[in-house]
Amino acid sequence: MGHSLTSLIVQLQALRFMVRQDTGRAEQTIDEMLVVARQGLQDISNSVHALADDASFSGKTALNALLSRWKPHPEFVA
Repeated sequence: MGHSLTSLIVQLQALRFMVRQDTGRAEQTIDEMLVVARQGLQDISNSVHALADDASFSGKTALNALLSRWKPHPEFVA
């Protein structure tokens, strides 16, 4: 998921310039970004369902596991 978000951030930053210079390429980039966003959402949904189905994995444990893997990347913030 981190890779997907990083990709979206980079593409959004580039899109600011593409819109002014090449609208066709900007539209293509938007389509590509939508694919990445939809796949990321599907990945999250699959993970949540897998965790919900695992009786040995409590909600608190799942949340702690997700939080422990999350590391902010301030260099990607616009």
